[in-house]
Amino acid sequence: MLSANFTIAPGKSGSAPAGSPVSVVQLPNGTSLVSGTSAPGAIHIPAGKVTVHAGSANHTIYAGPGTDTITTGPGSDTVVLGSGTAVVFAADHTRDTITCGTGKATIYADKIDVLKSCKKATVYRR
Repeated sequence: MLSANFTIAPGKSGSAPAGSPVSVVQLPNGTSLVSGTSAPGAIHIPAGKVTVHAGSANHTIYAGPGTDTITTGPGSDTVVLGSGTAVVFAADHTRDTITCGTGKATIYADKIDVLKSCKKATVYRR
């Protein structure tokens, strides 16, 4: 499999280059919908309202200063939250690592997930 890094450009739609870990669709309400692929890599989220669905590969997702909804996939994902507001759905029966930032976070995680610096986050474990 190819490994690639991808930065989501605000307001852009369409598929990322071949080998990219994502495809991106810009919704009419201004939300960017990002779907992970089977290519591993890093996904960098800009400011704005972004929804990320990680694919089957292992991804590292860097949240931006906007309002983000992140759903990890069956791979072992790493999520690094920033200064924005984030909701993370990581209860996928796979060990994920989530590092909280300075923003507001709500996290739904498995008991096997690793949470770092998340003392201010609202966390629900299953």
